[in-house]
Amino acid sequence: MISDCKILRDFSMEIDKMEDEFQLMYFASIIVDGAFDFFKIERKVSNVGKPPFDLKDMIKLIFYGYVNKITSTVTLSYNAKYNMLYNIISHGLEPSDRTI
Repeated sequence: MISDCKILRDFSMEIDKMEDEFQLMYFASIIVDGAFDFFKIERKVSNVGKPPFDLKDMIKLIFYGYVNKITSTVTLSYNAKYNMLYNIISHGLEPSDRTI
């Protein structure tokens, strides 16, 4: 029943077309995860105000953008909102260009 859904079929066709991009995205994710584990990077936050974005997801977003030759924060912010690959690597974060 779920596999008959038109949206899921269209999504799987897009995944097949972008297999190389997914491998690059996964590779970038592994590098950032490994660096955080190796250097034992943690973020200390206070309980005041709005909770910050996850640091690891933000670094993944910036690193993946840099691998794809995107250095503009405005373009990276746009991709985080509207590009499926950037949305997956950042776990749905949609930071503004000033946040990045």
